[in-house]
Amino acid sequence: MDIRSRMSTLHPGIEIPDCGEPTSHFYIPGKSIRAVELTQKDNGYEVRILVNSSRYDWFIFRDLISQLLSLTDGKAYMEDDDDEPIEDVNRAFSDETIENIFKNDYSSTKTLSRENDVTIFCVNRQICLGEPLYKMAGINDSTPDDKAACLLENYLLSIQWDRPGHLSTESPMCFAKVRDKGGHLQKISSYVYSDDNPDGYDYIHYDPFFAIYDADNKEAVIIEYVNLHKIVPSSWTLFDKEQYDCKPLTRTEFDEFKARAKEYSYYRNPEKDGGVSEEMEEKKDIRHVHVDTENVRVAIDVSSEAWILEQGNTRFQIPKYIELQLIYLLYRRKDRVSAAKLLQSVYRGTMVVEDALDKFEKAHVPEMMPRSLALSDLEPLANQANGLVLLSENQKVTVPARREDELLKLLKAKNVDGLIPWFESYLTTNGYDFPPAVTHKHAINLASCYLHFQCLDMDETDPFFGYDKKKVNRRFWLVMIAIIGIDALIFILKSKI
Repeated sequence: MDIRSRMSTLHPGIEIPDCGEPTSHFYIPGKSIRAVELTQKDNGYEVRILVNSSRYDWFIFRDLISQLLSLTDGKAYMEDDDDEPIEDVNRAFSDETIENIFKNDYSSTKTLSRENDVTIFCVNRQICLGEPLYKMAGINDSTPDDKAACLLENYLLSIQWDRPGHLSTESPMCFAKVRDKGGHLQKISSYVYSDDNPDGYDYIHYDPFFAIYDADNKEAVIIEYVNLHKIVPSSWTLFDKEQYDCKPLTRTEFDEFKARAKEYSYYRNPEKDGGVSEEMEEKKDIRHVHVDTENVRVAIDVSSEAWILEQGNTRFQIPKYIELQLIYLLYRRKDRVSAAKLLQSVYRGTMVVEDALDKFEKAHVPEMMPRSLALSDLEPLANQANGLVLLSENQKVTVPARREDELLKLLKAKNVDGLIPWFESYLTTNGYDFPPAVTHKHAINLASCYLHFQCLDMDETDPFFGYDKKKVNRRFWLVMIAIIGIDALIFILKSKI
């Protein structure tokens, strides 16, 4: 917290979404390309800056080291030199030195990307470096390295901060993977389409495989990502070597896209060989973001009761076999921070799902809830400092903590219908300038969000309230068996071929 306070003073607007974790990330919206990392070690701290970071990232890096030295009265060493401490941080990382590193980063990654795929993970989007991206940045073979480095920085900043959104087709870490011809499991970028939800994504995320899933007809096609370039819709535009900004497709456009994809299907008989995991089948667009925990946002999509985890600028879908544990932790023990940390450990890749659930059950002895949550169990959800953060059709609405008491009084009086007029009045009196019909639509969304987050449902017999460990475990193992079965079937077919 001392570091957070000092860096916030030096760099107003700095974001540290995971402050207090073993590794924290520091970045400035609009100025950073790749977050600077601070990791607590047994003997001190490691400060890490990544290749192709912005100039401003380097200033954060330099100041972070200086503030650590001031707070700890310690010594700083370069990664490859443990003998000689850094005597003067500002001189070791002077503006001139940073300019040279900045130029060398560009030169080395440009050379490397000629021979190999180079992907860097940035604050909002991963970036696939290569000749197409350099051309988009205005760089050609005759551009001097110092000028080219500046052009690249400006273009990468525009990708990270000037695009309309960053909801992508990236799948969660625990999502089912495809076994390639070499026998290695590879990630899938998944595009899910339904007539009710045709505009689910802002950009197409690069992974070795690409899945197109028609949610209305329960039909999937999986192709190698390299073949996507041959069938991509004309309204989608590349923003780097591999990835596309995408626009919503009509049903006709999507059907044509799916038909073209079938020509490159990775499985000759998709119904028999390909299949899709339960997670892919249930994945839907997420529109309603609810309440922040300490530094992670846990949310429900009221259109599908799908859970997500939002960390920094990245959103992850939570598999169905975790959701009941999360409900149990959030609403039985009222421990949102522990829930967030459990989910962080899953999605960071530091812990597989099974281990995370084992850890959860060891720390929290499973017990059946004696009854569904009653109205008398309701408690304020709003963060005292930041209020209750809701999102309706990408319109952020923040209800102050003191106003939530009014919502609770309505619910405890069993006046559920009064929520919609309350939100209509709140939107109108707080400067949300919508036409009456649009205000009403937003009020319905916000009222639904609040009901779901309080873990209330119109049907109190809904198993959504329960905590059934056997059911959860059964679902998990059914998914795992299905994945193993698909792998075995692919192996048998390959052997016959």
